[in-house]
Amino acid sequence: VRNIDEVNNVIKKSFDEFGKVDCLVNNAAGNFISPTERLSTRAFDAIIDIVLKGTINFTLTLGKKWIKEKIDANVLNIVTTYAWTGSGYVVPSACAKAGVLSMTRSLAVEWAKYNIRLNASEIKRVNILLNKTREEIPTLYVTKAQQQTDISRVLEVLDKMEQKIDKLFEVK
Repeated sequence: VRNIDEVNNVIKKSFDEFGKVDCLVNNAAGNFISPTERLSTRAFDAIIDIVLKGTINFTLTLGKKWIKEKIDANVLNIVTTYAWTGSGYVVPSACAKAGVLSMTRSLAVEWAKYNIRLNASEIKRVNILLNKTREEIPTLYVTKAQQQTDISRVLEVLDKMEQKIDKLFEVK
């Protein structure tokens, strides 16, 4: 996720394989559980590069393609509870996830006019949604502008991805 050439390659292969990509789930994570004063700047950079820059690389690359090709799309960014509050001993991750949350909110407003919807949720909420039936899942309201995203589309894409992955690892 840190290398933009690899990100471009994954996106190209995804469009080649599926024909269309209209959903992105960013779940990049990295952490050093440590007193911050013990971390080197390289350790801090590694977490920022994975979590924040990796999310930015995929979001901007796909977003520009979606805008250019007029594709309606959805982005779900997985954050953590400390993206809102901060937390000791995980400062690089807290900073990166807060950046992802801020980017999500900002792009949700900017890209709404292109029918690209962005959501951020911490994993507990995603697990709650994944354990509900499609009929139990309401339309989610995610921005102050009451921009709407139907989570069932995200679940449909995840189901298809899971089937493809199962097929790849199928014992013959």
